[in-house]
Amino acid sequence: MIPVEQRETRFGTITVFRRKLTGAMVYDQSGSHQSEADQSGISLASYVHAFYDLLLQKDARDVLMVGCGGGHSPPCSRATDARSPS
Repeated sequence: MIPVEQRETRFGTITVFRRKLTGAMVYDQSGSHQSEADQSGISLASYVHAFYDLLLQKDARDVLMVGCGGGHSPPCSRATDARSPS
């Protein structure tokens, strides 16, 4: 992986890497993999897609998301505009 940016914060060392083969961006905090997105910004974490698919099965009009990948899920929902009537 190619380091793109690194910052020392009160939460530890934050590093963003780019994968050589795919171009995916990886967010790392103090040596712990936190999240990963492809070149279009779509999350590569399977739990984010599972959660999104679950929401599509319901006629939910309002959703309260607390934690649980909130940094990646909103772009995923905007991509298909989950709030639009079918």
